[in-house]
Amino acid sequence: MNVADDKKEPWLNLLALTTVILAVCATLATFKGGGFSTRSVLRQNQASDQWAYYEAKSIKGNLYEMDREHLVREVKLLEAGKGNSAALEMPARPWKTPRRR
Repeated sequence: MNVADDKKEPWLNLLALTTVILAVCATLATFKGGGFSTRSVLRQNQASDQWAYYEAKSIKGNLYEMDREHLVREVKLLEAGKGNSAALEMPARPWKTPRRR
C-alpha cells in the first residue's frame, strides 16, 4: 500500500488551512502594532526636542540679560571713574519668575 493511496480525513485539510490563515493574521497584526510603536517613539522624541528648545531659549535669554546688566554696571563704573559718582547707584533687580506655558 502506498502513502498517497491513503485517504485523508477532510477535517485535516481544514485544520491546515485554518492554521495558515491564523499565521497570516498574526503576522499582519504584528506589522500593524510595530507601526504604532514607531509613531509613538517618534512623537515622544518630538516632544522632547520641543522641550529642549524651550529650555535652551530660556537659558539664552537669561544669559543675555545677565550680560546686559553686567555691561550696564561696567559703563556706570567707568562713568563713576570720571567723577560721576551718582552713576553707581543702581536699583536692585527684583527676581523674575520664569514664564510657564
